[in-house]
Amino acid sequence: MNTSNEIMSFHLRSSVVDAHGDNLSKYLKKYSYNNPLQEDPALDIQSYFTGGVNLQFLALYTPQDFIPHSTIQFTLEMIDLFYRWKKENSEVLYLITSKKDIELLEEGKLFCLLSIEGGEALDGKLFMLDLYYRLGVRAMGLTWNGRNLLADGVNSGNNPGGLTFFGEEIVKKMNTLGMIIDVSHISEKSFWDVIKLSSEPVIASHSNCFSLHKHIRNLKDEQIRAIAEKGGVIGITFVSDFLGEGVVTIEQVVNHIEHIIDITGGYDTAGIGSDFYGTDKLPEGLKDISFLPRLTESLVKRGHKYKDIEKIIGKNWLRILSQILK
Repeated sequence: MNTSNEIMSFHLRSSVVDAHGDNLSKYLKKYSYNNPLQEDPALDIQSYFTGGVNLQFLALYTPQDFIPHSTIQFTLEMIDLFYRWKKENSEVLYLITSKKDIELLEEGKLFCLLSIEGGEALDGKLFMLDLYYRLGVRAMGLTWNGRNLLADGVNSGNNPGGLTFFGEEIVKKMNTLGMIIDVSHISEKSFWDVIKLSSEPVIASHSNCFSLHKHIRNLKDEQIRAIAEKGGVIGITFVSDFLGEGVVTIEQVVNHIEHIIDITGGYDTAGIGSDFYGTDKLPEGLKDISFLPRLTESLVKRGHKYKDIEKIIGKNWLRILSQILK
């Protein structure tokens, strides 16, 4: 990997958190649910150890052709897949469900946090949020790109709307339960409704900066500042389409991280939300999660101090979990 020994040692002893991975959805789209678990990159724990990752947010994303008729079924299959994977790797694979679990993070173990991506999984029923909570889910993105019963997404057409009455009810319920609200993918009006309504910090698990690359999924500067002022975190994603034009490199990932640092005046808002296994369009040098130390190396070479890099690669996410989880 050609990362210097000093930087690699720093990376491996740091708490490293990735706030968005589509491992479970990717696996289920490839293999029949009823078969025994197959060896697959999406379930390769060793790649996480090579990349120094301690905590992975696992997205529960339902492909659009399963919506609405099989959304709940597919979501439950992903949750069950995680528990099957966990059972087969019981000595090294763990689930984060409370703030006390964060204290157990250590090298050589992979902790995971289950996060629903898209409120379609609730089927318009409040009790479903309680049910998912009891199954271990601790975060949810309110929409994917389109419109659902909670809110409008970024691709809901002309003049997209904000939170519905049901969406407002869900935001309040998530605050009460101690669930993390994810504003990646939602429309601007929905975004500002959540910022106004939520009593807790909110996150954008995998979003980049509109000022650097004008993509509909990227956050405008005023949105970035609003998340920062609320104490939240933004996970810069490695999807090339959100980073820039042409051949994309690690340096463009760092550019987006530095933009957040610059406009918020500090290191408390920037994080990582790779979107590995959710895209094939990745920067050169970031082929999969095992290559994550290269990002740390790039940050060091840009002149950022180790204590600040620690926040970007993990500590900011741990702070959010400690604040919001029960």
